[in-house]
Amino acid sequence: MPLRHKLMLLAAFEIVVAGLAQALLHPHRPGVTVEIPVQPGHVIV
Repeated sequence: MPLRHKLMLLAAFEIVVAGLAQALLHPHRPGVTVEIPVQPGHVIV
């Protein structure tokens, strides 16, 4: 395998490792926003 391909594989591996480390340090857990109805008697289903 040419040296150029080895370097590209190494760079891709480093990007994966850096992304994984960043995801573990700063996890993003999206939440659900629920709005309370203004008019009484209205229900959110």
